[in-house]
Amino acid sequence: MDPLSGLAVAASLVQFLDFTGRLIATSTEVLRSEGGTSFENDNLEKVYQKLERLGSSLIIAPQQQQQQAAHESQALPPPSEHVTALIQLSVACKSNCNELLEILQKLKVSGGPNKLWRSVKASLKEASHRPKVIAIELRLGRTQQAMIIHIGAILWEQVSEVGQTLKHLRCENKELHFTNEQRMVELSTGIEKLRIDIRKSCQEPKTKQHELADLSNSLGSLHEIISSSEQYKQQAILASLNYDRRMSRHESITDAHLDTFKWIYDATVSGFSSWLRTQDGVFWISGKPGSGKSTLMKYIAHSQETRQILAEWAGSEGVTLLSHYFWSAGTSMQKSTQGLLQSLLHDIFREYPSYIRIMCPERWAGTKIGPAPRAEAWSISEMLVAFETIVDQESLTAKFCIFIDGLDEYDGEFSGLCDMVKRISKSPNIKICISSRPLNAFENAFGQESSQKLYVHTLTSNDILRFAQDRLQSHCRWAACAFDDAQKLALIEDLGSRSEGVFLWVFLVTEELRRGLDNDDNIRHLQRRLEKLPRDLERLFSHILSTVEEFYHNEMADILQIALHPNAPLPVYIYGCHLQQYYDEADVLRGPVEVLTDKAKSELLNRTRVQINARTNGLLEKRGACVEFLHRTVRDYLLTREMCDFLAAKSTPGFDVNYAISRAYVISIKSTAFPRGFSRISNAKCTGNIIMALEIALSYASDAADCNTDLVFELLDELERTLVDMSSEWPRMCPRRMFRDLVIQSNLPAYVSMKLSEPGYRDLSPVSPLYIASKASRYSPNTIKLLLQHGELPNKPEDNQVIFMPSTIKLLLQHDELPNKPEYNQAFFTPWLSFVREVSPWGPQLRGRSFSAALECGLFSIFLVHGADPNGQLPVTAGYSLSAFAIYLQLSFSSHVSDTSPETYLHSLSSFLERDPDFSACVKLEDDFYNQLPGAKSYKWWPDQGETSTVLRAFCDGLSNVRSMSPPGGMIQSRRLKLLSRIVEMILCEGAKRNWDLELLRSTSLKVFPEYMAKRVLGNSDKTGDVSIEPVARKRFREDEEDGNNEIRRGKRIGC
Repeated sequence: MDPLSGLAVAASLVQFLDFTGRLIATSTEVLRSEGGTSFENDNLEKVYQKLERLGSSLIIAPQQQQQQAAHESQALPPPSEHVTALIQLSVACKSNCNELLEILQKLKVSGGPNKLWRSVKASLKEASHRPKVIAIELRLGRTQQAMIIHIGAILWEQVSEVGQTLKHLRCENKELHFTNEQRMVELSTGIEKLRIDIRKSCQEPKTKQHELADLSNSLGSLHEIISSSEQYKQQAILASLNYDRRMSRHESITDAHLDTFKWIYDATVSGFSSWLRTQDGVFWISGKPGSGKSTLMKYIAHSQETRQILAEWAGSEGVTLLSHYFWSAGTSMQKSTQGLLQSLLHDIFREYPSYIRIMCPERWAGTKIGPAPRAEAWSISEMLVAFETIVDQESLTAKFCIFIDGLDEYDGEFSGLCDMVKRISKSPNIKICISSRPLNAFENAFGQESSQKLYVHTLTSNDILRFAQDRLQSHCRWAACAFDDAQKLALIEDLGSRSEGVFLWVFLVTEELRRGLDNDDNIRHLQRRLEKLPRDLERLFSHILSTVEEFYHNEMADILQIALHPNAPLPVYIYGCHLQQYYDEADVLRGPVEVLTDKAKSELLNRTRVQINARTNGLLEKRGACVEFLHRTVRDYLLTREMCDFLAAKSTPGFDVNYAISRAYVISIKSTAFPRGFSRISNAKCTGNIIMALEIALSYASDAADCNTDLVFELLDELERTLVDMSSEWPRMCPRRMFRDLVIQSNLPAYVSMKLSEPGYRDLSPVSPLYIASKASRYSPNTIKLLLQHGELPNKPEDNQVIFMPSTIKLLLQHDELPNKPEYNQAFFTPWLSFVREVSPWGPQLRGRSFSAALECGLFSIFLVHGADPNGQLPVTAGYSLSAFAIYLQLSFSSHVSDTSPETYLHSLSSFLERDPDFSACVKLEDDFYNQLPGAKSYKWWPDQGETSTVLRAFCDGLSNVRSMSPPGGMIQSRRLKLLSRIVEMILCEGAKRNWDLELLRSTSLKVFPEYMAKRVLGNSDKTGDVSIEPVARKRFREDEEDGNNEIRRGKRIGC
């Protein structure tokens, strides 16, 4: 039970107890009153009715939570002992209350209220009724006291959980640098007061009724404050913009050397300070590779002098500095438009959380309130629209200076990136400073205005002399050298002149000179070393590698290939696990599980750092917990064809980089303690630190399987044995089932095929392998196709998703509290429909996470070709369903489709159409759907509230809405409209062959599409035959897309 839900239930429990006490008191007062009147007798039946409702809600709450968990494909933990006991007590309490009310009802007579209660009073005083009422009173009293104990425990648990949630929020606030601490302090104070009240109430031998009422009010008020707080929405949206290693590139950039780069603010040297003070637009910092561009960008982005000058530009509004650092060696997010926009929006919303509602109204409306609300993934178009709001909204007066480093490290089309940067910078409230190498794309876009650009390598001669001098002077033998200051200065000046403004070259050369000082070189030796070193970086890198001892060449080549391979730097510990094979005679892979102590692990990390340095001569270095290249230029050099061939020739015979990394991860798992093991959150998904490590190991194993099948299979078998050995530390967990699920969800079809042929391999899992594969975080089309080819049924229901405690089920059945029909259609739990729900970024209930990946992998087509039912019903709100085809068709209006390849969408649509989808299927949604609708800018396809539609009519309504919402000008001819025209063309062509009634779609097309487009759509649909329309539609889409590219790039909105 989540904290907010628990807090609400706790409040209901206190109310239940309060009303029970009032019923006892009122009944007793009627029974014993000498005056014949009761203070609350007029409200006795109303009290009971309230009690009835509260008791019923208490009993069915666990059932409803479990059904909701089933709808979300999750497994809830069993109710606590206090909840189970309280359910039993509430059932007994209700039974006693029913008995009491039966007595009162029998004594009830017709007439006014006074006559009624006079009769009740007289009857209760008869001897025949007195013993029964007294017995009921005693039973209710005992039940009440027992309930107080359990309620106190439940309240304490729930309030503590809310306290932990608030503590987590405060920690997350600090991590996100979110300025909302005062609000958190107020909520924490309320929680602490509530703890004191609960402890006091539960320690009293007999809690008074008004104290219970006060406690109930406090619980209700706190729940209302927390649940209505915008804090949850703001933090959820801010967290959804954050991503792993977002700041890692910034942190890895070397800080500027002392007293360097100060010339940047000198107006006689560069126009940077003038641009900061008075000008708008873009300032471009360029320079040779290794000349210090990133270091300079980090310096000015954090310099107080930058802020002081910008204050003159911003005036009273103030200015916020934002930054992003592209990194070609990093993750996909660190070198993409997605990462750039998320990073910038994250920093904007962190400083101005009130802007979220204005810039992202749809997302704000669609984010649910809760203790840990999860926001959907961001699409590029959504973020571009948000930035356009900053550009166009006059009400947003905050000023921003944005620093974007390494545009040449962007993994995409440079021209599109330049257009986006220039478009954003047109706002009078935004100026952007960028850096890159002097590539033609950036010269053409930003190099035309000489006052708003500079070339770093032409301005750093004094900085380089200072840097070189400090590097040499810091060596202990420099001052004691047997040569005078003039000779030292001449050496430094010669070094500076050779550097040609490249700091990286100076760093590497001074390292070589410092080694000479270690050997007590004289001035001639140092000068000869300097003259011998190549003057360009690539030849210098080659020289450095050539000086690695030949004994280490195999290890050098292996390590460098490992460093080049992954999307993100690997931990030092993984390198340490890999290096063990070169010097440890024992086979650590097949050895026993042996967890390293902290001391042993620290020694391994230190040894690994020394070994990496010896084998790469400093071209790889430890940064934080990971191993990274000294500079991007090192990686670029090693990726050249010549160097790739060199490394392949020098590597260990039979070396496979993917297998080596996977093997290293297996060794790391065997030597690491995972005391908490893992947690199963659904029948197809587990979580925990060990799960993350296993997923990485299996990912690399899947890449190695084609080349080293036997080795990989042996490695995977060893990994399963390892987990079984480790499971002694994890009571009540099943590591075999967990691991086998992960294997099926990885791209290891050959291994899966071999294992499924073994008797009993899947006996541990209650669900089919296909269902497991459909829940993968990264889809494996080869595995899914293999399972379908081997007879797995995509439409077979998985009937064991709802998990109850047997004791709770028995209790609920005994008291007739389970409904006769399930709230959600169990057919939903087929592998096919689970897959559709998992990937569909649609509606307030469906939270798609990998729709684009599913399209690219062709998984929709794979399922459909193997018999998946396009008309299978998927619940979207309680009691209402849509067909898989209806959901897929409505996704054509989603930005998720326009942001991914439209051709893959058309390909999968063709597979749907070939399976004879039902266009007349009912479309009706319950009120909850309309309460959670996205903002007004969404393309409306759903029927009006309370109305019923069909798949065809809903699609036509969506088309009409696209037309009515399209802004004037070029947008009506946008990519989205062209895609929709191709979809309509495919549907009409297929319908003509199958005699579908699509007249409504034809008439809608005439109204929606421009005349030339409508003629082509309707004309082609009349040409029926055996030729598939899908390849033709995809070809025409590409032609239309090419025609519209210039217009779209110019468009009225960024990125359209």
